[in-house]
Amino acid sequence: MIDAPPSIGRNLLYAVGNITHLPITHQVYSHSHADHNGASFLYGNITRIGHRLTHEYLALANDPYRPLPDKTFSDKMTLTVGNQTLHLENRGPNHSPDNSYIYAPAQKVLVLIDIIFPKWSPYLFLGKTEDTPGYMLAHKYALEYDFEHLVAGHLTLSGTRQDVEDSYGYVSDLYKNCREAYLLGISTANGTNNLTASALQAEALAANPNNPYAALSIVMNAFSNYCNEVTNKKWAKKLAGTDMYGWSHAYTIIDALRIEQDVKGPYAVAAN
Repeated sequence: MIDAPPSIGRNLLYAVGNITHLPITHQVYSHSHADHNGASFLYGNITRIGHRLTHEYLALANDPYRPLPDKTFSDKMTLTVGNQTLHLENRGPNHSPDNSYIYAPAQKVLVLIDIIFPKWSPYLFLGKTEDTPGYMLAHKYALEYDFEHLVAGHLTLSGTRQDVEDSYGYVSDLYKNCREAYLLGISTANGTNNLTASALQAEALAANPNNPYAALSIVMNAFSNYCNEVTNKKWAKKLAGTDMYGWSHAYTIIDALRIEQDVKGPYAVAAN
């Protein structure tokens, strides 16, 4: 078994019981989050496997519904049970630092949770990612596996390679548009007036004296709305949900450009 979402925990046991009399002996944690593993206790006394950070996070959580892994790995591990094999690999932080790739070579199935949302744009703020560059790279890494089917964790749909490519195309276009806007220091305050970031900031501070949060928020929201609108000209009819969360994905990327990456944007310190 891979994961145990609390929303379908007992349904998982029912489904397994309908297809085999054999007991569940092993569970793999994709990562520690409770929305994917809050029903792990239902499997009883079995062998659990997870990344070393998953063990650390669950030890801190001290949650009886998510028992600690019995076996851990740091980079990669091959798990063989009977005639079934899973390749487990952590390739750096993305949605979370412990989020792992789980690959079944015989079935050509890749399990990668909370990165791709088949037929949909990501959930809010790039699926609540903890590492924006890592989130982008996760798509590239996923496509290195020889898989035909994707288990992605949300929105009831399994996926294919095309879904990974579509998601990668969307976030790549959004990143390109955000980076170009950020480097140029332009955004849009409304539908018609193009303003520089510094002009927006000055207007925001004038309207909200001694409130730097207000100034930053106005500038960031202007960037985000602009980049989302530009990107959606291509993607709104290809992926559902861009109308709801697209601005938040742009916001996440703009903020990453501002604080995580070496980009000489409007807030960079002058060399002299």
